[in-house]
Amino acid sequence: MHHGPWTHSVKNVGEGPIEAIIFEQMARMPVKPMEGYVDATVAAAEHYKLLSAAGPVRVVHMKLGPGQQDKKHSDYNETVFFLRGGTAKIHVGDQIVDAEIPDGHLMHHGP
Repeated sequence: MHHGPWTHSVKNVGEGPIEAIIFEQMARMPVKPMEGYVDATVAAAEHYKLLSAAGPVRVVHMKLGPGQQDKKHSDYNETVFFLRGGTAKIHVGDQIVDAEIPDGHLMHHGP
C-alpha cells in the first residue's frame, strides 16, 4: 500500500492485537505540516506512543487490541512494520477499506 499524506482511523476487527512500529521521515516533511495534520501520539495517545524523536526519523509504537479503534489522525511519509498483523477496517473520509495484515508486513506511505 503506497500513497501520499492521509488522515484516517483504524479499527481492529480481529481476535488478537495489532501491533506496529511506525517510522516517520520528518526530514522529508514540508516546512509546514499538511493542512489539517493530526498527530497520532496526541489524538490517540492510548494507542500511539512516541519512542524517539531524535534526528530526522520519528519512531512510534502502535497497538490496537481486539475491537479497539483509534481516533482520526494523519500520517506523512511513514514506513510501518507490523510486529503483529490482523484484520482491520481503515476509515478514510467516507470510505472504509478492509485490510488483512500479515505478521511482519512492511507498508510505506509517502513520496
